[in-house]
Amino acid sequence: MQSATLERVQSQDESKKALSAVMNIYSGIFSNLISNISNTDVISKVNEMLGYIGPIVRDNNGQLTNVSENGIIAVFEANCENAVKCAVSICQSFAHREDESFGLNDLAIGINFGLVRTSTVGYGDFSMPMTISEGAGFARFMSSICMKYHSHILITESVASRISNFNGRFNNRRLGKFHISADDSDEVVYDVFDGDAIDSKNSKRRGKLFFETGIDVFSAGNYMQARSYFIELLKADRNDTAAKQYLFLCDRCLSEQDGADKTKYIEVW
Repeated sequence: MQSATLERVQSQDESKKALSAVMNIYSGIFSNLISNISNTDVISKVNEMLGYIGPIVRDNNGQLTNVSENGIIAVFEANCENAVKCAVSICQSFAHREDESFGLNDLAIGINFGLVRTSTVGYGDFSMPMTISEGAGFARFMSSICMKYHSHILITESVASRISNFNGRFNNRRLGKFHISADDSDEVVYDVFDGDAIDSKNSKRRGKLFFETGIDVFSAGNYMQARSYFIELLKADRNDTAAKQYLFLCDRCLSEQDGADKTKYIEVW
């Protein structure tokens, strides 16, 4: 017997799935959403931020899909290059802002790649759009740690490998290997610094080979030698917090007999 009040979840015909680049855009504004939930000015600033980001996402053939306290999600179907170009353009746009409501200093973007499914779900006469992405969680994580590594754009190897001539198209340096606990997988992450301030960009460009060589030496278990690389990098740029993190890992590995297994990754998520 059917009840008149029975609520049945529905999936409409417009359900669609595609492999896509997934971008999470985070700013200091979002850290205040919960604590200032009664402050309408916070919401107006998010709307202002969307006014800057929306046209750039659209011009790069992306689509905004979600806004929450975790940031803004945009999806770029089957085009990782457009996603990275969009991220760089957003950084460059924010760098030219004259007011301080939001700007480049607290802008953080993570880009991952994976299956995205969009659909309309609902019950009865109610329906709403829904987007599910297997890559969004890690994109959010990367955006949450950008400032820790003096970065504005972090992308995965899954994204970089799908961009023709990635190293020629974008200024970048390999940040290192991350471990994803949920599926016991590893992912190499890159810092794309085309959107950095000019001093930071020049410093990272000059130190790229030294930094990546240091990572290779670290990964090979030669922690004392790796340590010397990161010390030299910090002499040249004391703001290189990624080099500081590797120096810390080297010291920890040297002080612990089982350090190699514990610190094989720069981050575990």
